[in-house]
Amino acid sequence: MLVVDGKLLLGIFLLFAGLLIFKFPDIIQYALAAVLVVSGAAAIISSMKKSTSSTEGAGAQFRRVDEKDK
Repeated sequence: MLVVDGKLLLGIFLLFAGLLIFKFPDIIQYALAAVLVVSGAAAIISSMKKSTSSTEGAGAQFRRVDEKDK
């Protein structure tokens, strides 16, 4: 079963949207395309980084100590 991360899908969409604008450019659209490509690549990288860090063990667990428990 394939589990799809929403951030990964958004990153792929932004990356392809930016690359499509680069194929049919206008002067102002170069800036938009650059933003889309960079944000798409960043979303893909961060979603992959998140999935590799989730395999690590759980971090420290803290509990609240009330005054009467002291």
